[in-house]
Amino acid sequence: AGGRYVHEARDHTETYVNPVSFGPVSLLDPHISSNHFAPEASLTYKPTADLTLFGSYRKGFKSGSFNSATLINSITKASFADEQVSGGEIGLKSRLFDRTVNLNLAGYHYRYKDLQVGALELQQLPAGGGVTYNLRTINAASAKVDGVDFDVTWAPDHVPGLSIFTAVNYNKARYGSFPNAPWRRVSVP
Repeated sequence: AGGRYVHEARDHTETYVNPVSFGPVSLLDPHISSNHFAPEASLTYKPTADLTLFGSYRKGFKSGSFNSATLINSITKASFADEQVSGGEIGLKSRLFDRTVNLNLAGYHYRYKDLQVGALELQQLPAGGGVTYNLRTINAASAKVDGVDFDVTWAPDHVPGLSIFTAVNYNKARYGSFPNAPWRRVSVP
């Protein structure tokens, strides 16, 4: 068991030039900060020398930052929040048939809050100049990821140096909600 506490603060106080209108843009939100405690607990049980059962739970985060390369105007939020995740996995590792077969199986479930995603936004250019697209990082509301990993290796004693390996993975990821999904027009003053 363990944990980690992190405090972060970021300032972005420079004035930028909008790449479309070439006018100066000051950030609406030039200061962001966050505090996180990320605990982790793991449990391992070895009923025999050839079988290990395990389970773990953890929380983590990925820091937020600024979209300073794609500023639009001084009323468009330039920052995005920390991404947070919690969840765990359970599984087994085994050696079978006189240790000629290694078989591993694990299942996992994770929940994301404020998932950081790339959003392609349509931007209307001033004075009938057409449109352009901006790629910005935004936070989706929530997401879930579930999956299973399975692999097996066979290394027969009667053929030295031969190993046959196969793996199968299943991963299901889905948004819980994403109310601020892109495809909105942004006008440049």
